[in-house]
Amino acid sequence: MRVSIGGPLSLTPVFAPSSIYRVTAAGAGTKDGSSWENAAALSEIWSTLADGDELWLKAETYALTAALATDKALTIRGGFAGSETSAEARTGTALTVFDGAKTYPNVAEGNSALLEFSATSGKITLDRLELKQSYTRGVQSTGGASVRLDDCVINDNGWRETTSKARSLPGRGAYLVGANGATAKFVRCLFRRNNNHSNGQNDYFNQDGCGAYVTTFGSLTMESTTFYQNGIALERTGKSPGREDTWGAALCVNATPVTATDCDFRANSNQNHGNGGSYGSGAGGMVFLNGNCGASTFTSCRFVGNFSRDFDPGSPTAGKFSGTLVLKDGASTSAGTLAVKAGKVVLAGDAAIEVAAGACVAFD
Repeated sequence: MRVSIGGPLSLTPVFAPSSIYRVTAAGAGTKDGSSWENAAALSEIWSTLADGDELWLKAETYALTAALATDKALTIRGGFAGSETSAEARTGTALTVFDGAKTYPNVAEGNSALLEFSATSGKITLDRLELKQSYTRGVQSTGGASVRLDDCVINDNGWRETTSKARSLPGRGAYLVGANGATAKFVRCLFRRNNNHSNGQNDYFNQDGCGAYVTTFGSLTMESTTFYQNGIALERTGKSPGREDTWGAALCVNATPVTATDCDFRANSNQNHGNGGSYGSGAGGMVFLNGNCGASTFTSCRFVGNFSRDFDPGSPTAGKFSGTLVLKDGASTSAGTLAVKAGKVVLAGDAAIEVAAGACVAFD
């Protein structure tokens, strides 16, 4: 079933006093969310939710014509058949889909996503959701709360450039900001084809972390997570080459130690064009760790078939920071260490590790 969500919200139903609500696209019965027979409609319950509430969403497609925004720390679980009495009772691999259908306005430098969180504390959990086809981002959390994604697909988010105006929007798949020791975690997730499609107009585009941009968390843990075909996709039209600049086509992390285990980075693309000036540097390769990311570790990970290159031979930074993994400590932080477990990490295609001055890489 597919329904559209947007516009004014109806608050007619009286919702059950439970913190777990069963939700379907259209709702059922009394629509109070107390059971699947009385499932709430997402459009009617969304603005009534409180911190710590949990939504169980039937495996359906929700066509979003406006962002679902909240300042609450919620748990949203998808993939339900509509009869389960526990989250563990879900079977199969079905997901609940939020589809933006690329209908959002093509806004310059706008902070917008299918799911927008601004909670300042607590933990936001997304479980068995697919977030796809936003013109801007799949999900963003900007208030500083902890964030966990389990079995989520973040797919095909990002706009196609149509006007000659700069757009700096990191984190097309996920844009996450932490604070006060909050943590971020991705488990069995897929970040796929989150891109900026540039037609090569003469503007500056900073697209850090097209798959995911993660900043100022106490830690980022990634387990069995794949980044596939994220980055800048150039569609040159005979106009000036533009000045696209990306630090970490798949993943950009700032001031957050990373622990990655059994992760794949495949076919991500950092195809930048300079204009003979200071932009378009092919910066940051596939994974860019910046600032205080010391003690970051990649174990049993695979980097295969990625591509990073500055196509403008006239650029003074042509080819710079084009490695697979790049660690660059900020001026105000101490030297960091990137540990790559020898014999377990496979580097192929764009097979380079580049470390800025003041940082070090350790193999064991």
